[in-house]
Amino acid sequence: MKKIAITGTIGSGKTECSRIIKKLGYTVFNCDEEVNNIYMSNHPDLINLIDVFPDAYNDGIWDKKVIATIVFNDAFKKKQLEAIIYPILLNKMQEAMKMNGAYFFAEVPLLFQIGWEQYFDEILVITCDDEVAIKRLVDYRHMDLNDAKLRLQNQKTISNKIESNVKFIYNNKDVIDLEKQVIDWLEKEIINDGTKS
Repeated sequence: MKKIAITGTIGSGKTECSRIIKKLGYTVFNCDEEVNNIYMSNHPDLINLIDVFPDAYNDGIWDKKVIATIVFNDAFKKKQLEAIIYPILLNKMQEAMKMNGAYFFAEVPLLFQIGWEQYFDEILVITCDDEVAIKRLVDYRHMDLNDAKLRLQNQKTISNKIESNVKFIYNNKDVIDLEKQVIDWLEKEIINDGTKS
């Protein structure tokens, strides 16, 4: 099995890339969706979060917006959250890897920041100019301009050590251009192991 990670900063288009790959018939493990499922299922290990985020838990329901606001401004609580959530998420991802066929795709937003590149054979980084990402966040996610800039800046840490298994797609144009690039990468680098002329 070849394990492939899709990553990139907020607004880069990594989720659109995942949609394209799914449209081609592949399954994509989405870390953000799985985190939502962890909260929705009230995973037993989340009991440890109640003391950290008491205002975010009410009658068995987690308010992720409250948690997001707190961790955005409190680095220590962010580390506490990650220490509980990431092991659960990693376990789910590794279980999913066992159930797939020849290829396993996963959309991992903070791949390099959390050190998960070690679990993948190939990494696709979707990137774009900051101005493009900010415009997408404001236009499509209806973020405040300053909030969009801050969130983008907080995700800008991509490893300086770029290995040969890391490929980049520059997504400054439209979805049609992105789809063309993704299909070309998929056929050349993944299915044909870089041997396609």
